[in-house]
Amino acid sequence: MKNSSSFVKNITTLVSGTALAQGVTFAISPILSRLYDPEAFGFFSIYTSIIMICSVIVALRYEQAIILSKKDEDATGVLFISLFFTSLNTVILFIIIALFKKQIGAILGIAEYANWLWSVPLSVFALGTYQSLNYWSTRKKNFKRLSVSLLYRSIGMSLVQLVGGMAKLGAGGLIFGQIIGQIIVSMSLWLQIWKDDNKIIKNATLNYEKLRSLAIEFKEFPLFSAPQGLLNSLSKNVPPFFLAFYFGPGVVGQYALALKLLQMPIELIGNSIFQVFYPKVTEAYNNSKNIYNLYRKMLIYLSLFTIIPSVIIILYGTDLFSFILGEEWHVAGEYAKWLVLQLFITFINKPTIAIIRIVRWQRLHLILELISLILSIGVLIIGGIYSSPLTTIMYYSLITVILQLVLLIAIILKSKLLSTITELKSH
Repeated sequence: MKNSSSFVKNITTLVSGTALAQGVTFAISPILSRLYDPEAFGFFSIYTSIIMICSVIVALRYEQAIILSKKDEDATGVLFISLFFTSLNTVILFIIIALFKKQIGAILGIAEYANWLWSVPLSVFALGTYQSLNYWSTRKKNFKRLSVSLLYRSIGMSLVQLVGGMAKLGAGGLIFGQIIGQIIVSMSLWLQIWKDDNKIIKNATLNYEKLRSLAIEFKEFPLFSAPQGLLNSLSKNVPPFFLAFYFGPGVVGQYALALKLLQMPIELIGNSIFQVFYPKVTEAYNNSKNIYNLYRKMLIYLSLFTIIPSVIIILYGTDLFSFILGEEWHVAGEYAKWLVLQLFITFINKPTIAIIRIVRWQRLHLILELISLILSIGVLIIGGIYSSPLTTIMYYSLITVILQLVLLIAIILKSKLLSTITELKSH
């Protein structure tokens, strides 16, 4: 009963803080949609996609191992490893931008915005640092500071983007706001961690051999989780590039804003539950307890929670988006009807990702992500050549749904088998 109460309390803490942060972002969306045109949102989406693709592997996924370390000293070492690779890869990215900025801009069709590529390394470093600090806070179950830092980011980003819109800065206003928001969240989280956990960090005995040993112990993360994460990020973030190439930045803007508004509640609930569920199920697994029951219950809860909002979007998406954002954005509502399908299955699959990391099934996940990327790119190219933007987005979403279902079924069977074996051993 106590564990259940603590679980609900942690979720409530994280959800309430995240809700405030997302509420700020959602509240200004109707204003931003009238200050910026679809083309500005289109380029901002391309920029954001570049950031997300790079940041997912900037620490080689070592940040995910922070929670799995059994001792705080080891977790501190893994934190140092993840921050080291974040810094190293940021320098490498900066060199790449310095050498090939114009070529990258031309390839992506954003030559007129190429100078903004200089800000990519800064954004990636800030986001990569935040991800490592986020996992440390999740390990310490200090969800209050995560909520506070997210609220700071949302307020900072929103204010800058509003000012940029009123100053007619175009896509630059959206980008600058995102940069400021990410710097704020990383700095505020680090200050809170240093205030609360500096003794743990200072007292950790770390040297080259210790860090090398930890890097080897969790080698599955750079070897399999990093490529899997990259493939997953590519699958989710390549649509703006192909939509821009075949249909123009206006279509990208409609797609991007539809996706952003749908993802807000998904991130609000899904990520909060994942951050609480991951350490809980990890602890259960390390103590040889039944993880299947935890996993099954969470899948049921998430499915019931999401089904009604998804149906509402499918039936009334066009009218809702036109009313909230303005008539100029009614196409975004059409896209939302299909995007909500893939976001629904992705949402209920949040606990699945935690199980994959615990049972070390990164190799299977990597294979599925490779298949997903190949099929996604294929659908986007064929749709771009032979079909309309709406049909292209529809098929892209359906491919995602099918592959996510395959992953879900595989992990259900795997977790049930592991729990059965655990019960047999206990008897």
